[in-house]
Amino acid sequence: MGEKYNLAVQKAGIGDLPLVVEIENKLFTEKEGRFEEKAYRWLIENPRDVRAYLSDDDIKKYDIDVDEEILNACVMLYYQGETPIGHGTIIVSKDPEGKRAGRIYSIGILKEYRRNFLGSLFMSKMEQALFLAGAEYVALETHASYDWWVKSLEKRGYKVTDTIEDYYADGDAVKMRKDLHG
Repeated sequence: MGEKYNLAVQKAGIGDLPLVVEIENKLFTEKEGRFEEKAYRWLIENPRDVRAYLSDDDIKKYDIDVDEEILNACVMLYYQGETPIGHGTIIVSKDPEGKRAGRIYSIGILKEYRRNFLGSLFMSKMEQALFLAGAEYVALETHASYDWWVKSLEKRGYKVTDTIEDYYADGDAVKMRKDLHG
């Protein structure tokens, strides 16, 4: 992935927790909904296996290797060479209709590495991971005032589905969704 930029994605383990928290604190303020260390610790230590959500037909259809670790929660670290430059968190669960829903909880690239399409490359990696885990669609929330990010997501096929008032301490959020199997 991203050979031109020497990019890599790595699943975060418990030993990476201090790095994940350090990046989170650089990326987000409490008002922006920053995750606390205990939330990341839980996500890393309790990823849960999503094979229970997959039928035999799904496994064949999406060519999923059931011997591989398939997660419903994954914290990813993004690297450029040896340098950590961001992180993201994805979760797969069942929605109220019984569909497998992918959720991007968090994605962030450190300020000095932005504007080089790195966010787009990492977003693709997260969507791919959710697709391979059997998610039928991806949902996320973002700050309603981040017009540039909403427009970028719309170009990727996301649609605004709702607005949530006072979701963040400093403003509203928009809910967005993209179908993965359509």
